[in-house]
Amino acid sequence: MKCPKCGCANPPTSMFCGVCLATFSVNPTKESLWGKKNQGKHSGFDPAEFQTSKPTPAPIPAPNESPHEIRKTGSNPGPLRGVFLIILGLSVIGLSLNRYLSPIYRLRYFGARLSYRTSIPQSVTYLIEFQTMAKLFTTRMGVIDTAVADHQDTETATVLVSSQEGPGMRRTLLGRSKEWMLQSVANLTEETKMIPAGHPSTAPAAIRMDLQGTVLDRQQTDSSRLGRAMTFMFPRFPKGALREGSAWNEPIQWGEDIGDWKFLWKGQLTWTLVDFESCDTQKCARLTYQASVSPQRVDPPEWAIGDVSNISFSGSGLGEALYNIDDHFLESNVFTLTGRLTTDVKHLEKLPLPHDDETPLVGGPGFLLLQINSRLNMRKP
Repeated sequence: MKCPKCGCANPPTSMFCGVCLATFSVNPTKESLWGKKNQGKHSGFDPAEFQTSKPTPAPIPAPNESPHEIRKTGSNPGPLRGVFLIILGLSVIGLSLNRYLSPIYRLRYFGARLSYRTSIPQSVTYLIEFQTMAKLFTTRMGVIDTAVADHQDTETATVLVSSQEGPGMRRTLLGRSKEWMLQSVANLTEETKMIPAGHPSTAPAAIRMDLQGTVLDRQQTDSSRLGRAMTFMFPRFPKGALREGSAWNEPIQWGEDIGDWKFLWKGQLTWTLVDFESCDTQKCARLTYQASVSPQRVDPPEWAIGDVSNISFSGSGLGEALYNIDDHFLESNVFTLTGRLTTDVKHLEKLPLPHDDETPLVGGPGFLLLQINSRLNMRKP
């Protein structure tokens, strides 16, 4: 390398002159490159080969390019996919919240406590309907012999329920009948009459409850009309939350007139909470029950007093009720009892026959068969 100051020759890699000790300001490698560039101007040397090349951008995929080719080139499919995923996620969340936060779903998951209101600002009205069909036969050797009586009753009534303070920590719901009408058809003879308010069968009936609205006991419920209605208007529910499928037993008794016969039924109801559902704008619980009852006491007609014995009954009862969770009262209750009552009779000749049948019965002892089909239907108007 030639020193630019003294002109002496030096090795190509020297950083200073060996004669005058002048320091070279340019790196020998860079100087050689600089010299080649300057030399290229006169010797045909192309400086472009020493220029650094810029990176070539990735090609943009065509609109009709397949997703596989897009992923291969690493290009972005665009914002539409992200918007679609956001909308889909919000829809799934909304549907989930609508299901899991709905009142009916919460009731099915957590259950509900079935109780009654202990304070009623205004009277609650119920419409009551009783339908009873009874057929009486004589039997011999276990076979029906003669049809003696055919009786059918239809009773409709309006019952008002009010609340009043009870002794101690108790509350009382009192039921009174506003009107009671009886339509009776006996042996093709029809009769319609009103049951007076002072009749023993329509005497006021009371339901005593604790402060939480649980039924403790019933009073005057052995009366054949209002007491029977109040028994099915206010069934006894257990304490605590009840869920779908919950079951419990309730002891029960009520009085009932079937033709000229008077019964005091006693037994138990087996309840099941079937499901929770919407009723109009409120929430309700649908209940079903089976009745296992038998006549605790039977008062026969006047002609059979002292002549009947060995009374037995075989039958079944089914019911369905709708309880309003928001209103804390039953919306409706339908109960049907069917069966056959058999009894021994000492004097069959005492049986009253239909007017169009003049054939006398064979006297002496025998058996009676009473077929019963009784239906109760109560609901709030």
